[in-house]
Amino acid sequence: MTDEEAARARRLVPGQVCYLQMPAVDAARAAAFYEVVFGWQTEHPYQDFESPGLIGQWVPGRPSAPDAGPMIWIHVADLDQTLEQVTKHGARSRTPRAPTARTGPWPRSSTLREIPSA
Repeated sequence: MTDEEAARARRLVPGQVCYLQMPAVDAARAAAFYEVVFGWQTEHPYQDFESPGLIGQWVPGRPSAPDAGPMIWIHVADLDQTLEQVTKHGARSRTPRAPTARTGPWPRSSTLREIPSA
C-alpha cells in the first residue's frame, strides 16, 4: 500500500461508501467519458478510477441495469454546462433538467440514461 492509499484509508468513516464497481461494455470509453465530463482520474490501461471521495473500477461485460439497483448522484458546479458535455460525449438525459424538478435529493437534477459503454 502506498502512502497515498494509506492516507485515503485513514480518512474513511464507518458507513461511508468507499468503493464502486460500474458496469461497462467498453471500459476505455467509459473512462474517457467520466474523465472529460466529471473530471475523474482514471488509470490506463487498467479499469480503475478515482472520483472525489471514492475509488472503483469499471467491470467489462457486466450489463447496466437502468431500472434496477442503486442510483448514483454526482454533484456538479453547473448543471447546464455539464449536460452539454454529457450530450457532446455521447450520453442522453433520461429526465429533462427543470428548475423545480424534484427528481432526486436536490431541486435541480437530471438522470442520465445512456452513458457510453455503460
